[in-house]
Amino acid sequence: LMASTTRRASSAAPCPSELDPCKMDGEEYLDRYGVTAYMKDMVTLLLENRPDKPVEFIAEYFRTVIQGSSPLLRAYRYVRLARPDQDAFTDNLVAAYGALDAHKGVVPAAELQRLLRLICSECPVQISRSLLELLEINETDPITFRE
Repeated sequence: LMASTTRRASSAAPCPSELDPCKMDGEEYLDRYGVTAYMKDMVTLLLENRPDKPVEFIAEYFRTVIQGSSPLLRAYRYVRLARPDQDAFTDNLVAAYGALDAHKGVVPAAELQRLLRLICSECPVQISRSLLELLEINETDPITFRE
């Protein structure tokens, strides 16, 4: 069995170009296709957030990578990664804000309101509007984040 496996592998058609993955060493291959960055990001998030089901977390991470995501959904995922009592929660809030921050330092209040609606899907829309009113913020106002 081992000999036939070896024979099949060695009889594979050679890679046609210099940039072909077959001619790259492992590190070059992983870097060229962005795998290294994804793996580092996934491991960092895994260790920072320490989810109860790490394998499911990893699967969900890569599902999101494959499917793509909007800034709003990325922000939502960051907020949901850790419980508020975990140390990583504050860092995740910063990351969520960064995901929404298309204008470097400013996020429209309406975008944060949409995030709040995702997080508190059971709450009526009027509650998030009331919160903005209480804070004296209009939906069009820019919101800055200071650490």
